Amino acid sequence: MNTMRHYREIIAYVFFGVLTVLLNCILYILFNHFWGYEFANGIGNALANFICIIFAYVTNRIAVFCSKSSGISAFREIVCFVVGRLGTLVLDTGIMIFAGNYIGIHYIPNEYQDLWGMVMKILANIVVIVLNYILSKLVVFKK
Repeated sequence: MNTMRHYREIIAYVFFGVLTVLLNCILYILFNHFWGYEFANGIGNALANFICIIFAYVTNRIAVFCSKSSGISAFREIVCFVVGRLGTLVLDTGIMIFAGNYIGIHYIPNEYQDLWGMVMKILANIVVIVLNYILSKLVVFKK
């Protein structure tokens, strides 16, 4: 029980991070299904990330880092969070456009492109989760 309390923040971050990844992947699948592979890797990926930024801020503030900031401090917190997430959004979108639209279209057979896109989405999310935790811990929700 003491170990759980000690690692509560990391456990909560991983739990809500997994939910955020699932939301991101579900949105990717929906965008791919309704608007196509290239849309899902470009504009759809950016839209999915925007939705996930909102979800992640609320869950990180309330359940992970238990932020009690208010006023100007809360404003700084949300601005730092959004700026950090927009940075990782650019990285994620770059990975998806390069891996999905360039490598996927040119080097992956058509019948495997959807699988390739999903694998790249998961790998991009792993990189983003690690970077987002570091940014959130050291910059946004620092105590």
